[in-house]
Amino acid sequence: MPTRPVETASYLSAIRRMIRAAGRRAGHDDVEELTQLLELRRELDAAVLTAVVGLRASGWTWRQLGEATGTSKEAAVLKWASKVRHVQHRLDCVDPYCEHRQADGA
Repeated sequence: MPTRPVETASYLSAIRRMIRAAGRRAGHDDVEELTQLLELRRELDAAVLTAVVGLRASGWTWRQLGEATGTSKEAAVLKWASKVRHVQHRLDCVDPYCEHRQADGA
């Protein structure tokens, strides 16, 4: 049976509720739970960067990304531009002797 596609906004809303619940649960257990909750922040940061890389590749401008995130073009550039360039270069770097592949262990 084919599955019904989930709208991104609904999907993100469910994740938001789960993260809030995880915070409440971690507050009643032990510090190990807090460590796992902090790992979610790193995962979220990586997911946001993936989204920004994709949006830039799709033609979105830094001004549009700044507006969408409640900041300015300049703030968006400062936050993500070098990371986006690094990810894009790694994706473009197929030579096994590429300096980025060697430095990153890829």
